[in-house]
Amino acid sequence: MTAARSLALIARADRTWQLEEQASLLVEAVSLAREADDLDAEYAARMRLVPNSAIRFEVSEAVTHLAWCVVRHDSDPTRFPRRASGTEDLLYLEDWTLRQLALSDALSPVQVEDLIAEHARRLGPGAGEHALGTLGALHAWALGDVALASAHIGAALRVPGDGLAHCVRCTRDIAAQIAEAAGDAAAVVMAVDDFATDPCDDLDQPASALSRGLFAWLASDRREDADSAYGVAVRRVAARPTTAEVRGRLARYALVTGRLDEAVGHVEAALPYVHGSALATHLRLGALREIAAVLAGLQRRGLGERCLTGVDVPSVRPLLPARGEGWTVATAAPVVLTAARELAGRFDARAGTMFHVEQLQRTVCGAESQVPGPLL
Repeated sequence: MTAARSLALIARADRTWQLEEQASLLVEAVSLAREADDLDAEYAARMRLVPNSAIRFEVSEAVTHLAWCVVRHDSDPTRFPRRASGTEDLLYLEDWTLRQLALSDALSPVQVEDLIAEHARRLGPGAGEHALGTLGALHAWALGDVALASAHIGAALRVPGDGLAHCVRCTRDIAAQIAEAAGDAAAVVMAVDDFATDPCDDLDQPASALSRGLFAWLASDRREDADSAYGVAVRRVAARPTTAEVRGRLARYALVTGRLDEAVGHVEAALPYVHGSALATHLRLGALREIAAVLAGLQRRGLGERCLTGVDVPSVRPLLPARGEGWTVATAAPVVLTAARELAGRFDARAGTMFHVEQLQRTVCGAESQVPGPLL
C-alpha cells in the first residue's frame, strides 16, 4: 500500500508544472518508497528530483539525489536504466551536475577530475566529446586557466552537439563566459550573436547569453544590438526567475547606460538570491561580483543614500546593519564587496592564482569609471 501511494504521488508530480509543489510530492514519494523498501519507486522519484532541484538552483539537493541514482544504475543498469519512464537521461543529469561541481569550490581539483573521468567511463569510448570538452573548459576556467578553458571549449564547438547538451548555442554561452573573462570582446560577440537572431528553447539560457553579450556589443559600437538584447533579457527574467548573476549583469548594463533606477531595481531583485545553494558557489561569486560593481558605480554617481527596498528577507537579513536598520547603497556596497572578495579568494586558493580576485577588481573598477552615454 505504501509503495502504491509513492507511485501515485510520482504520477501527480508528473502532472504539475509548479516546481515547489512537484518537489514536495516527490520528496514524500521518496519517503514512502524508503518506508516500503521499494528501490524502483525511489529511483523513479529521485530521477525526477534531480532536474526539479536543478531548475530551482538547489545544487546540493540535485547532487544528493543524483549520487543515489548513479550508485543504483552502476549496480544494476537493467533494473535502474539511464532513462526511466518519464525521466531525463541519467548521464545528461550527471553532466549537468558535474558542470556545477566543476564551478564550485566545494571539491578539490583532483576530486572534480576523478568525477569527470568516471563520467567519461560511463559514457563509453568516443561518446560525449562535446559534453566532456565543455566540462573540461568549465573546470579550467574555475581554476583560472583561461587559455586551457578556451582550448577545451573550442574543441567542444568543433564537434557536433550531443544528447548531454541543450544545444550548441548553450555551449556558446559558456564560450562567451570564458572569452569575457579573457577580455576578448570579439570572441564574446562571436559566441552570442546567434542568440540575438535564433535563441534556443531553454527558458533560462537566452537571458544568460544575451546578458553576457551586452558589454561586448557595446564595446563593438553596436549599442542598438546591446539595447535590444537588454530589453529581451529583461522581459525574459520578468517572466521567469533567473540567477542573481544574470540580474547583476543587467544591473551593470543599466548602470553604464544611464538607467540608474533600473539598475537599482535589478540589484533589489538579485540580493535575496545571492547566497543560493551551498554548492553553487560560482553562481554566488558571479552575482556578488556584478552587484558589488553596480553598488560601487551607483555610489560614484551620487546615489549612496538611495534605500534598497525588498531585501529584508532571511537570506539577506544576517548581512544587514545592526539595530535592524535597512540597507542603502552606501551601507550595502562594502558588505557585498567583502563577501565577493572572500569568495573569489576561496576559488583562487584552489589553484594558487589571483584570477577571480583580479576579475572582480576589473569589474568593479570598470563600473565605477564608465560614464553613462545617452540612451538611443
